[in-house]
Amino acid sequence: MRSVILPLIILMLAAGIAGADNQDKAPKPSTGFNKARAIKIRGGKFDRMFLSLIHKTKTLNLNDEQKSEVAEVGKKYLQQINETESESRRLQIDFMKNLKGEDFDAGQLKTMAKQIAETDQKSADTFIDGLSELRKVVGPENFAKLYPVTQLDRHALIQLREQNAKNRVESQKTTGAESKEGSE
Repeated sequence: MRSVILPLIILMLAAGIAGADNQDKAPKPSTGFNKARAIKIRGGKFDRMFLSLIHKTKTLNLNDEQKSEVAEVGKKYLQQINETESESRRLQIDFMKNLKGEDFDAGQLKTMAKQIAETDQKSADTFIDGLSELRKVVGPENFAKLYPVTQLDRHALIQLREQNAKNRVESQKTTGAESKEGSE
């Protein structure tokens, strides 16, 4: 009996040690603030839309040449769009700082507002140029497959947002009713 128990104990201990070694080698999830990821997420509306379309081209049946051209178009136009949207954000921040000042110059604020509008228009123009270039690369048939998906995604997000808002209102009503009943 002892001859059977001793090998089983050794086997169990060896398995436990091997399992502990594998746990140390397992990738650990990152915690805390990741500045690089935050910068990527913080794009403007045209940046996000263009990036979404570039990403959705992966669902199309493109040849290797088309895939490399899509990647080039994405790099070229995303960089330009991102730069102009960052400039617009910077101008908007400066505008708000000047507006909050005790003695702001109305003429300067009007000039800044025009600069913001021009920068936003430049972002829109670059976005449209990028879309036309993307359409040339993937072809009109494939491009038509990309756009409705984007509309459907946007519609689904709007519905989800409305449902969440409705749920919050309902939960606030029930919480308010419960607190009134408890105070009576």
